[in-house]
Amino acid sequence: MFPIPNVILDRITSICRIFLWGSKFARVAWADICLPKEEGGLGIHDTKVWNKALLSKTFWDIHTKKDTLWVKWVHGVYLKGRSVWEFVPHERDSQLFKKIALIRDEILSKFPDIPSAILGLNALQFNGKLVSSKVYNLLRTRAATRVWMPFIWKDYIPPKFSFITWLAFRNRLATCDNLHRLDVDNTCVLCKGGPETVPHLYFECPFSGKVWTMMKAWIGIPRMMGTLASSVKWIKKERSGANVQAKAARIAFSCTIYWIWRVRNAARFDGFLPKEEDVFARIKYIVFQILYSIYPCDLVVLS
Repeated sequence: MFPIPNVILDRITSICRIFLWGSKFARVAWADICLPKEEGGLGIHDTKVWNKALLSKTFWDIHTKKDTLWVKWVHGVYLKGRSVWEFVPHERDSQLFKKIALIRDEILSKFPDIPSAILGLNALQFNGKLVSSKVYNLLRTRAATRVWMPFIWKDYIPPKFSFITWLAFRNRLATCDNLHRLDVDNTCVLCKGGPETVPHLYFECPFSGKVWTMMKAWIGIPRMMGTLASSVKWIKKERSGANVQAKAARIAFSCTIYWIWRVRNAARFDGFLPKEEDVFARIKYIVFQILYSIYPCDLVVLS
């Protein structure tokens, strides 16, 4: 295993970023995207951290004196009886050993001392081998857990619904307030009565309010939904578990977020604004369609 040059890793990241956002500007920082889903990211690996995690296996082979010709050569030529934990590379040493020393120092920064680091890495082994994914988790950037993330990322919710809902929760949808650098009219195109922000679009706009009212009555949520966070809170409270009603509520929530955004785009770019009842009918149809794909042999009754 050899270190991949940063210029190559940056190019890989650039390709991934273009795949995700296309020609549009990045709405979420790449460092945040690389966080696990439960911490508000998309769980995409940071290429530089992943390369370090893979190289850490080489470092661990040297530490454990793995019975290979290469490891024996390293101990005989470079270390000469010294511990790899204390080895200081010289200017003439190879880039590989300089990189391994940097990774060692980064691992040490996660622990109070060398014995603790050795115990910590021992715990990341499986069948005597260091597990790269566990080392990646040790080295990666961390963030606070987002309680809403497990709610929106479900295998039965279409990814496009989850993705738009994720952007809405992060307030990174391309609403007019997030496009302040552009000279655009920031009036909500659905109601013509307020500035277009994520909170307004989903919970202050009368058009969206009517759609939510119909959706709540259908899935049996009597509580008022004033924010995205409170909506998740009440849906989890009123429709807990993994039964068909709970799944329907989660699908309906993300589907409503998605379709309000889609209707907004149609109104802004195509000048077409359907009736609230038609939007809800479409949401209801899609929810049933997804439920029938999950329960093809069952009669799905929500209310």
